[in-house]
Amino acid sequence: MDQKAAELRSDEREVSSAVDFASAGMRLDIWLAARFTYRSRSQWQQMIQEGKILLDGSTCAVSAKLKPGQKVNFISSGAEPEVNPDYKILYDDGMILGIDKPAPLPCHPSGAYFKNTLWHMLGGCGGNVHFVSRLDRETSGVILTAKEGPAAAACSRAITLKRYNVVVHGDFPDSLEAEGFLFEDPKRADSGLVRKKRFFSYSRPDAMAETASTTFRCIRRNHGFSLLEADLHTGRTHQIRATLCSLGFPVAGDKIYGPDESIFIRFASDSMTPQDLKTLRISRQALHCHRTDFIHLTSKKFTSITADTPHEILELLGTGEREGEKRRDGETVKIARIRYCRKYR
Repeated sequence: MDQKAAELRSDEREVSSAVDFASAGMRLDIWLAARFTYRSRSQWQQMIQEGKILLDGSTCAVSAKLKPGQKVNFISSGAEPEVNPDYKILYDDGMILGIDKPAPLPCHPSGAYFKNTLWHMLGGCGGNVHFVSRLDRETSGVILTAKEGPAAAACSRAITLKRYNVVVHGDFPDSLEAEGFLFEDPKRADSGLVRKKRFFSYSRPDAMAETASTTFRCIRRNHGFSLLEADLHTGRTHQIRATLCSLGFPVAGDKIYGPDESIFIRFASDSMTPQDLKTLRISRQALHCHRTDFIHLTSKKFTSITADTPHEILELLGTGEREGEKRRDGETVKIARIRYCRKYR
């Protein structure tokens, strides 16, 4: 530990983040507000003006334009946001852990979170926690970790199925193959909208777009919501949430990909309204990793780990009869692209 780190108070830690190529040309204040969402843009501007944000070791202007590889440093202080610490161990073979992660709980340190993370709670400071799979802070369900890096990499390659349960707004079709591309909209960087939001399209919009493939099956419809199973065939950032939003079926409770993305902006500045809570219908996004299958590293046996979907997600559909539930086993229906990809096709 260096001298500066040793002088930090118990509620402080030094944060260092590198600028990636996708952020080249962004204003520093906009980048900070998008990267570390626990403070508003105006709060970051004030910190920059007070000289509390260093760019490559020096103070700078609020309007400084970023270059790839630059380092942004600052001291994060104060109490960390509250999380749900009630994780459960579902599986332990001495090398691989299967965990039921609650929401909200971040997997690893980022932004305002360090001790209030699954990594720290599992003893990550000792260097023996390596994530095989990860979930967003507001996504619950099955997480795999390994005690050694090589085992984590091997287990990641051995995963055969990741199945999620998700509740969306609207009347979803019986089944849908969403095989296409995920991408970011570069025009959003200076627009005041949520920059990290991604979009799905059946056709490739540009060379930077990532392939993405998800199979959706509707297992219940009620009260204007649909309960889906989602099988991931690729593992892209925000894959399920971004795909469903672009298809016209936003995830319930999702502050970025829900019916109104401006809710996330107000959430980041701690200014959400009662109407925002009414719109969300649930305090976390209604997305849960229900099942993960993999081939055991030593026995080579098929291994399946499941975690029950939380009641707060299922309660969105009520407790009545399963209205409109239709399953056609083994059949996959690809809905016409233009019908659901309204903006991006």
